[in-house]
Amino acid sequence: MYNPKVAVIDSGVDKNNTIIIPHIIQGFSFQRNVNENRIIECSDFNDNLGHGTNCIDCILQLAERAQFYPIKIINEFGKTTCTLLIEALKKCKEIPVDIICLSLSVTRFLEDDIEIQLDELCQDLKRQGKIICASECNNTKNSIPAIYNSVIGVGELPIGANRKILVNKFEKVQVKADIAPIFVAGKQGRFNFFKGTSKANAYVTGILARTMQTENGLISFDNVLDVLEKEDIAPEVIDTENVGKVQTDELGQLILKKIKKTLLRFGCNFSLDEISKYPFLSKITGINFFNFYDFIIEVHKELEITECNFHTIEIRDVCLLFNLVEYLKKEIWYEKKKYGIRTNSEI
Repeated sequence: MYNPKVAVIDSGVDKNNTIIIPHIIQGFSFQRNVNENRIIECSDFNDNLGHGTNCIDCILQLAERAQFYPIKIINEFGKTTCTLLIEALKKCKEIPVDIICLSLSVTRFLEDDIEIQLDELCQDLKRQGKIICASECNNTKNSIPAIYNSVIGVGELPIGANRKILVNKFEKVQVKADIAPIFVAGKQGRFNFFKGTSKANAYVTGILARTMQTENGLISFDNVLDVLEKEDIAPEVIDTENVGKVQTDELGQLILKKIKKTLLRFGCNFSLDEISKYPFLSKITGINFFNFYDFIIEVHKELEITECNFHTIEIRDVCLLFNLVEYLKKEIWYEKKKYGIRTNSEI
C-alpha cells in the first residue's frame, strides 16, 4: 500500500505526541525576523496553538499510513501573514508531497503583486501534480486561496445535507464538507473538539490520502472531485429525544453523582435536572470544546476508568447529560470486560 505524503501548512505539530511523531518525515518553520525585516526558516515546528496538530490527527484518523511535513507559519495566537504563506508554498515545491492541507484563508485585502505571486505558486504546485486543499473562511464566501482554480476549495456543508461531502464542479469553492466537531489531539498531549471549515478541509484531505493508500497514489487534481463525489457517508445525527431526562438505574445514578461532584469543581452549581434540559457543553455547565478534556479526565478518575481511547468520543456522546452517562456506562463495561475487575463504578 502507498504512504501518502501530506504537507500541513499551519501551526506545526505537537512534537511530544508519541502517536503522531512516527508519521512525521520532516518539519519546517517560517518566521519574520523583525530586526532584519526578512523571513527566516528555522527548525522549531512545535505546535503552541494546537490547530496544526488537530489537522494532522484528523487526517490520520482517516488515513493511517499518511506521512507528514508540518510547515509552521501560524503563531500561538492563530495569526500569520501572506508572506509566510508564500514561503511555505515555495517550500512545498521543493519537497515530495502529494497533498497540501491549508486549513486557513486570507481574510484581508491583498496587494496585487502578493495575490499574483500566491496565485502563480498554486498554479506551479498544480503543474507539479500536488493537490492543494484549502478551507473557506468560516462565515465568509470567496476566500483566498480556496477560490483559485488550481486549488480544491472546501466550505461548510449546508444544514440538512444527507452526505458528509457535497461536490459542485461549477462553483468557485467546489466542495462542501461536514464541520461537526470531532475529538482529536491538540497541543501538549491534550485533546479538544475540532470543528468548522478547518476540520472540514482536514477531513477532505484525509479522504484523499486514504484513497491514495488504496489506489497506490493514483489520484490527480483532475479526478479529485470524482473521488470525493463517491463518498456517501451520512452526517451524524444528534439525538434530542433525551432532553430533560436522567438515568434512574443504579449504575446511571452512580455516574450522575460522580459527574455532579466533578462539575462542582468546575464551578457549576446547577442541579442535574436543570443541566439535563440544555446542551451539556454550555455556559450552564461551564464545560466547553477546550476544557472537556480536563473534565472527562476527572470523571474517569472518579469512576476509576483507567483507559480511554479519546478518539471514540463523538459529539453526540456529550451533547446531553443523558448521552454522556450512557457513554460512560460503555466505558465501564469495556474496562470490566477487558480486565475482568471490579471497580467502585460497579454496583
